[in-house]
Amino acid sequence: MPSEQRLGGIFAEVPTWREQGVDAVFSQWRGLMGPKGMTPSQIVYWDGVLGKTVQTQTWKEHIERTQLTYRHLDSGQAGEFITAQNETVRGILTGLGFNQEIGRNRSWPA
Repeated sequence: MPSEQRLGGIFAEVPTWREQGVDAVFSQWRGLMGPKGMTPSQIVYWDGVLGKTVQTQTWKEHIERTQLTYRHLDSGQAGEFITAQNETVRGILTGLGFNQEIGRNRSWPA
């Protein structure tokens, strides 16, 4: 299991990678992205809508039911996160001997 700690429920007995001797944690992130060329006011609007959505009881129950680790990022924070993730993956792939041009033609952040 590639998380920092064990999950609950039916996964409670599944050891983490670190418990199995692999010094790694892998996270899978999800997000919503708007089309290229959004205006600043459109970005502010959607940041607000999504920020309010994640405060709802329905959202909180979904996170608890699915045992997801959750962190909400607004558009600016998400851009920084994606850039950092891209650099991390590029470093790993380069260290493994893959082409150093991997990921250089990305279209984010805008």
